Amino acid sequence: MLTNKQIKHRAVLHYLHLRHLIGIGLLLCISFLAACGGPPPLPVLDRVVIAPNPANIGMEMPQQFVAVGVDEHGNRISGLSFAWSVENGGGTINANGQFTAGVSPGTYDNTVKAEATLGDVTCSGTASVTVEPDRIAFISDRNDDQYDIYVMDIDGANVERLTTTSASEFWCSWSPDGRRIVYDSWSYGDGILAMNDDGSWKVLLIEHDYPTVAYIYPAWSPDGSKIAFVNIINPAEDWDYMDIFVMDIDGGNVTQLTDTPNGTEWVPAWSPDGTKVVYDFTRKGKNGDIYIINVDGSNRQRLTKDPANDTNPSFSPDGTQILFTSHRDGDNEIYVMNSDGTNVRQLTSNRDSDWFPSWSPDGNRIVFQSDRDDDEEIYVMNVDGSDVVQLTDNSANDENPCWALRKGGVDVTEASVIIPAVSTLEPMIVQELVTQARTAVVRIQTDLASGSGFIIDSDGLVLTANHVITAAEEVTVYLDDGTSYIGTVQARDLVHDLAIVRIEDTELPYLELGDLSYVGLGQQAVVLGYPLGEEEITITSGIVSAIKFDTGRNIMWIQTDSAINPGNSGGPLLNLQGQVIGVVTTKVVGFGVEGVGFAISANTVNTYLPQLEAGEQL
Repeated sequence: MLTNKQIKHRAVLHYLHLRHLIGIGLLLCISFLAACGGPPPLPVLDRVVIAPNPANIGMEMPQQFVAVGVDEHGNRISGLSFAWSVENGGGTINANGQFTAGVSPGTYDNTVKAEATLGDVTCSGTASVTVEPDRIAFISDRNDDQYDIYVMDIDGANVERLTTTSASEFWCSWSPDGRRIVYDSWSYGDGILAMNDDGSWKVLLIEHDYPTVAYIYPAWSPDGSKIAFVNIINPAEDWDYMDIFVMDIDGGNVTQLTDTPNGTEWVPAWSPDGTKVVYDFTRKGKNGDIYIINVDGSNRQRLTKDPANDTNPSFSPDGTQILFTSHRDGDNEIYVMNSDGTNVRQLTSNRDSDWFPSWSPDGNRIVFQSDRDDDEEIYVMNVDGSDVVQLTDNSANDENPCWALRKGGVDVTEASVIIPAVSTLEPMIVQELVTQARTAVVRIQTDLASGSGFIIDSDGLVLTANHVITAAEEVTVYLDDGTSYIGTVQARDLVHDLAIVRIEDTELPYLELGDLSYVGLGQQAVVLGYPLGEEEITITSGIVSAIKFDTGRNIMWIQTDSAINPGNSGGPLLNLQGQVIGVVTTKVVGFGVEGVGFAISANTVNTYLPQLEAGEQL
């Protein structure tokens, strides 16, 4: 056995030996740097890439742009400064890349420019901008007496049909950013849906239980987080039992707002501050009156008390006035009153019916429906009832117009930038990939459903799809080895269908989020998850068949032919380097699509992940 003195002596020798090795290492490093002529050379700036590109916004609306410098290998270069300019019109831009659209609608190609210099190399990139005119959505039976949703410019030009299914649509409402429309659809399997303003990416939010229950008259809240709607009991028999409900924009958290047994509540509309809902209450056997109620169901007040039928209320953008339709002079005319029900004024007066009024975003004009030209057509007028202009003129019925808010810009960060033509990384074989990744893929079981997810942080952050945990009261997370944890929902993104669930543990295996820049069409991709309630992980493989941009929700989707079933939602779509390139979703994102699945790209996830990790609800 060594004595204390011997142990101390050996420790000193080890220390001196270590110092000697470190000294040799430093000398080698210095010699290497000297031989190479100094520190490693700066990367060579090869190009500048801008996001979003293209950008679509309304007149006078802002859009923040971001730029990334790239070397010749497709690697991002940090620390660059960019000079921003507008080359071909369309608006103005400040030194930080915030663009403000002008008042002339049109497409401005390669108009936003960002320029950077690194060493003696200067490069620039450009992005195109489309400035959109103000628009109106409406319902029409122009197609064989089937009611569909259409949009047009506010002068009646550029009419475009958005819905084309065999169902009939009845009512619609715009999202506050002008990018999406919520509407009701009358068909088995339909209900209240949302779609982009071009008719793409339809999502079913709540389904009719026909003939027991149907849902109509959706209205989007001013902050974009809620939808008010009407619940009809026994719609096939009568419409005598209707109440107003509110739900989250993902269809979850459905709560009842009104419950009056002796009448019906319908046609809800939000106050601009989102604290109140105005609506028509019709007592059984009586005509309707306008009521207002707080969104928590309290403080119900009656605003009109005329014996005639008052209906279709709508708040002015500043919240001081309410438009409505009334039968006070013998037919339907448009009236306006103060928001407390005082100072009622009649705006239209003719022998035919004018109804379903909707404010322009600035509160200076009103769009409405009228049959003064025999068929129902769309008209606009000033807020005092003057300067009436007919917008549509055909043999069909054009009804229920709704003036869109101007389209706002989309969120972007450097993670939003996708660098084109980047070489793919060295792949692994699928078996090796699965062995490496499966320990970080989890099964999520709630009191309502099951799904998948994956760990993104060694301290227990699990990323999944929001609809996996929507309305769940209990969340249990299972690892591949069967270990279970009680999960806590830390954050939810209702728009992009993402959620963070926290489990209490450390040093957990986790997966790395990748970049679409390294993903090409035809590239192999692998899906890991727990479909169909299975307790054992399954693996399916396919190719990346398309990359599509959802302009309404600012999502870059990855389309794949990998087999995806219920339960795969929230799981990872992996490239052959073991990186997550997408979060799988089986929620409906488009009609008429068979044999394909979709995943929310890692670039979209990375755009919003910092907010979710901070516990924000989006």
